Amino acid sequence: MWKVLSEEFKVDFVEYKEEDEFDIVEMMSKKGPVWEEIVEKHGLYKTKLEEIACYPPFKVVSNFKFQHVSSMNKSKEYGFFGFADSFKSVRLWVARLRHMKIIP
Repeated sequence: MWKVLSEEFKVDFVEYKEEDEFDIVEMMSKKGPVWEEIVEKHGLYKTKLEEIACYPPFKVVSNFKFQHVSSMNKSKEYGFFGFADSFKSVRLWVARLRHMKIIP
């Protein structure tokens, strides 16, 4: 997923090592002024970083200490055959958010 996002935002992809730990909540809590500069520079809809991002839940999910596996088998068993390609979905939502001038 990170590689897709790095491609969309045209930044270098740096592979994340599971043993590397950082506190995204702490790090991003100081980035409000940076976001304000980005909004101004790109003529985006005026938002505060905390209005468009929610880092505490992301921190929880990204720090699970167990393998997270999802299966569509139960859904298919009950007749739900539709699905969304996660990578295509991310690209779609980046494009939509750009169109709405939420992100650059």
